[in-house]
Amino acid sequence: MDHKSTIEFRSKTRPDVVFTIRVVSFGLRRDYSKITEKIRKNSETNGSGLEYDIALAAWMLLIKDFDGLTIDGEKPTIERLFLDGPEDLLIEIVPVLNNLVEELRSGDATDEATIAKAHHAISQAEERIRRRKNSEPQSSITSQEEFIRTAENVTMTQTKDVESENEEIAEELTPF
Repeated sequence: MDHKSTIEFRSKTRPDVVFTIRVVSFGLRRDYSKITEKIRKNSETNGSGLEYDIALAAWMLLIKDFDGLTIDGEKPTIERLFLDGPEDLLIEIVPVLNNLVEELRSGDATDEATIAKAHHAISQAEERIRRRKNSEPQSSITSQEEFIRTAENVTMTQTKDVESENEEIAEELTPF
């Protein structure tokens, strides 16, 4: 069995640019967790840009290499690509990397916590529905429908003689 530890991503906006991206693995997940924890602690002490630092760390961890792009005549580092790369190319690669970051973040414990939270939200919603159903009146008859017709309050409607009209139509349709 040959396990591929990387995938290639060819840019659609710049077809000469090919990224070699690491596949999410146990080791990558562990490294990402350690790196982001360190960044969070550092951010708390010196107030640096947390989201920026985590995004840059993800780029450096996930992008193994790339070809087909130079900046100012030189192949840039991944950090320089992140800072100075062509915006259309960066916008194109960000969703790919974001999907991988979601995989890095989600271990069994995270997924189990998400499922437990969803089950809790569902049970709360079911309880609210049950309470609403029990608090509403059991009868579906409205006050207007409860009005009972009597001889005093029934209005007589005029009717026309349907039988004579039907006889005329029958005579018209009869061929004899």
